[in-house]
Amino acid sequence: MKLYRGRIFSPVADPFGAERIETTYRYLDDGCLSVGDDGRIVALNDWSAVQLSEGDEVIDLGRTSLITPGLIDTHLHAPQLEMIGSYGGDLLEWLNRYTFPTEAKFADSDHARQIARELFEELPRSGTTSALI
Repeated sequence: MKLYRGRIFSPVADPFGAERIETTYRYLDDGCLSVGDDGRIVALNDWSAVQLSEGDEVIDLGRTSLITPGLIDTHLHAPQLEMIGSYGGDLLEWLNRYTFPTEAKFADSDHARQIARELFEELPRSGTTSALI
């Protein structure tokens, strides 16, 4: 089993229906995420409660990392990767100045393939594990 040690944040309930936000997540300052040989999460515990077994592999992520569930982006435009953070103005101005010219470059399949590769490399860096593109 792989045991990931570090700070862990995990949502456990809908924050909009709760009287107290603290009841909607679990945060462990020194936690352990246990992952079985099949890659599935087996347990989430405080590190102090972990009992190591022979063959366990401990991956200590230290204090600078935060283990969270993967994020799902439900509205993503792949061609707009190149224009992230561009000044908007009003919507029509932004579309004409940035969006339409950027998306027109996708008529070139080599350009489209390159940007797609960059996007798929970038998504996991931001914690995004699934996306509707």
